[in-house]
Amino acid sequence: MKNGNAENIVREFEDYIKKSGYIVSRTVHPQISECIKEESDGIAVIQLVDLTDSGTEKEYTDPAVDYGILREQTENVISTCGGENVQVMTLIFADGYEAALPVMRDDPMCWVIETGIPRLVLDELRIKDFHGLRNSLLNFIMQVSSRNTVADKEAENPVPAVISLIVINVLIFLYTAFVSAKPLGMGMMDYDLVSEGQVYRLITAMFLHSGIDHISGNMLSLFFMGTLAERAAGSVKFTVIYMLSGIAGNIASFYYEMFSGSRYTSVGASGAIYGILGAVIFLALKKSSGLNVTGRRLFIAVAYCIYSSFAMPGIDYAAHIGGLIAGFIICALTVRTTDAG
Repeated sequence: MKNGNAENIVREFEDYIKKSGYIVSRTVHPQISECIKEESDGIAVIQLVDLTDSGTEKEYTDPAVDYGILREQTENVISTCGGENVQVMTLIFADGYEAALPVMRDDPMCWVIETGIPRLVLDELRIKDFHGLRNSLLNFIMQVSSRNTVADKEAENPVPAVISLIVINVLIFLYTAFVSAKPLGMGMMDYDLVSEGQVYRLITAMFLHSGIDHISGNMLSLFFMGTLAERAAGSVKFTVIYMLSGIAGNIASFYYEMFSGSRYTSVGASGAIYGILGAVIFLALKKSSGLNVTGRRLFIAVAYCIYSSFAMPGIDYAAHIGGLIAGFIICALTVRTTDAG
């Protein structure tokens, strides 16, 4: 699977080089694009080669684009642009320098951008500049590195909405456990009381928990899933998704009791947390959502969320399902994303 950040840096450089007057066009090879500009002494062509699929040592010797393909493409662009007055520079984007070696060989008109850092790699065999490209590249890399540094710092920062919700839930639990249990009776979900007009219970029940195991499981799930969702959706939208999903889950529970005839009381943030799970699933399906998570980490977070909820006795499954569906839909309506083409 192609590294999303690496692929983006190639597209970003295409946009960047356009500002210098280059025209960018695709070729028959998906990994190769051409940037063409007419200079006073001829036509300058920068071939961009995307080798970012190379992720293992085996792939270094069998890249998506080989030396023969690159030479053939170079000859084609020279012929198309007019022959003798065409100068071609190849810029290879790769996960590591080794991935580019079989493609560039001893061609002096080849440079490498290591996308993970990122950085420009030159050796003694290569040309030192090409129509001012070196300075442009260094400026571009500086911009990308600066932006990535800011993004990394933001990713390391605590998520305020998640932390606030955890603190609120824990404080309320400590009060009901050690000071007075009265809020449990006043705020829990109860079909008959909600039917009589106490609709505030659709909200208050979200912040009440029946025991240490109950709140521990819910708060751990909120931390793992909420961290992913808040960083991708933003604190305000995350809070909206959390609250509306929790309310939707309790409404689903209310109507389940209405139609099934069963009666029970319930408390807990599970409906809201399942709403966050639904939001994370939606964001994971969107390539451009900004959800910064590996498949393995997402699987662990989802699995723990489900396990911690279903491991407890007396589960309100209607609230879980209602919250999950609501979270997915609310996230789809509030978080603007566009799939990469």
